[in-house]
Amino acid sequence: MKKSIIILMLVAMLCACEEEAFFPNGLYGYQVDRLVSGGDTKLWTLTASEIDGEAQAFENCDDSLKLYVEERTKGIAVYQVNTCNPTDSTFFGYMTSTFIAKGLSDQYLFTDSLLFEEGTEDFFLVKEVTSLYLKVNFKRGVNSFIMNYEAE
Repeated sequence: MKKSIIILMLVAMLCACEEEAFFPNGLYGYQVDRLVSGGDTKLWTLTASEIDGEAQAFENCDDSLKLYVEERTKGIAVYQVNTCNPTDSTFFGYMTSTFIAKGLSDQYLFTDSLLFEEGTEDFFLVKEVTSLYLKVNFKRGVNSFIMNYEAE
């Protein structure tokens, strides 16, 4: 009986220690860059958002936001575009994905973030990424954001 309890506690501890999956494991940094940018340009539509854990309703045209991602010679440029007022766009910055070298080879596995330079954002923590779906977390000031995007 005592052995069963110890085994049960060990299994419970192992389950509690399991890391949360952020994205499909085994992706390389360049693959994430390509998924987000489409290899040239890509448009992502905001489908759901949370600010500080509260779901945000899309009540009017001003809530219609898109991410416009474009590969340039300087890097991958990311803009947030308001479709009702395109002049009200925000340059998030030039994006690069974070990676870690795997062994002595030149295989660089994606870690968990998209870093931005020369723009308004510092980084996005990637929760999920596919060619059709992108879910990111980030902070702006004291607020925490979760944004879900679908590719057009």
